[in-house]
Amino acid sequence: MDNNFERALSELKSIDAQIEKLKKRKDDLAQFIELHNRLFHSSGSEVVHFSLHSQGAEADSPALPAKVRIERACKEILADDVPRQTRALLDELCKRGIEVGGQDKVLALSKILSSSDDFEVDRKIGWSLKKERSSTAATVDDLV
Repeated sequence: MDNNFERALSELKSIDAQIEKLKKRKDDLAQFIELHNRLFHSSGSEVVHFSLHSQGAEADSPALPAKVRIERACKEILADDVPRQTRALLDELCKRGIEVGGQDKVLALSKILSSSDDFEVDRKIGWSLKKERSSTAATVDDLV
């Protein structure tokens, strides 16, 4: 019985490795198609449309880099003007099938959002979208 169990575990590991390999290949091909569209679409050539039968959300498009997909999805999540902690955003991304890489996923997501000009964080209430400053809003330099 232990032999069958060991074989099953081994086969599962092998399947997981194959899945990861296929995901990487899928991402590589999607990126190639996106680059093709960017390079040749402007010259009037035919645009190749790529879909993985996802829910149709642009933020989930596999042709986009992970960072862009994460930022877009977070913008959609935070569009309701309700701040969220990093863990809550990460949970929502997971529900949408958007994976954040890295050992510490909360830290990785925090780094992505911190590097973007679209988000701001308040340690007590969490992440929110940055508010647009109106051109008539006075800055500290204007007041001095």
